[in-house]
Amino acid sequence: MARNTDPGGHGAFLSALGGQTAVARLLGLKPSVVSNWPRRGISHRWRHELEQVARVRGIPLPANFFPRPKPLSGRAKKRGRNGA
Repeated sequence: MARNTDPGGHGAFLSALGGQTAVARLLGLKPSVVSNWPRRGISHRWRHELEQVARVRGIPLPANFFPRPKPLSGRAKKRGRNGA
């Protein structure tokens, strides 16, 4: 059975942006940092910046690039978000 090495489509997205080296250069990162993103997913720290680049270039974002936050449990709703 083949293992899915690009579960979120992030590898294809990075390729569409010019490849891992180009993305690393664009963000001022070492290529070794970006090389893990196809397997682990693009770091949330850089997703907004990459979204802007993709929008300018007309490149669609991968599905669930910005996952929806999980709803608060009933107990958390009663306390409020800050836990007070």
